[in-house]
Amino acid sequence: MPYLVAATAFMVFAAFALAVRWHFRPGTIAPGMLAISVVGTLALAAVEVELWRLPPHPPSAATALVLMAAALALFLWAIAATRRARLALAFSADEPTALLRHGPYRWIRHPFYASYVLYWLACTIAAPTPLVLAGATAMILLYIAAVRREEAHFLASPLAEQYRAYRRQAGALLPRPAALWGRRP
Repeated sequence: MPYLVAATAFMVFAAFALAVRWHFRPGTIAPGMLAISVVGTLALAAVEVELWRLPPHPPSAATALVLMAAALALFLWAIAATRRARLALAFSADEPTALLRHGPYRWIRHPFYASYVLYWLACTIAAPTPLVLAGATAMILLYIAAVRREEAHFLASPLAEQYRAYRRQAGALLPRPAALWGRRP
């Protein structure tokens, strides 16, 4: 089971990394995005080492695998929804030009970041050590900072009014309960 968890953790991380090159709009890599890349790589190395050092208990491993699969599914759904949009990388200074409200964006304003957070939570369940927890916490804090920056960009753009309405409809990283039951705010 630890082999499967380690391989899955690596493959999901690799999918995230490949998207930086192939899915998102090319441009200058901002310092925040560079931090995500460096800290993420180090955090993944910690996960891999800790999985070999302390193999997870079967229930933890199974839970982590389910969460990693969910993270990858949400990530791929967000890729499909943004195929034509060519979004900017995290921490980009680009002004938003469109507001997406289809696919996972119907319920979550930042499905890419939500998938990354879910992935790092899965890693901490698989390898609940101080080293992995530190790496996952650093990554989640970087994603929260990116969310806040993107929200500020939207609220300072010509899309501000539309975005305010959208914020009432969709949660930042989790769906709003009313949206899940088909009710509009």
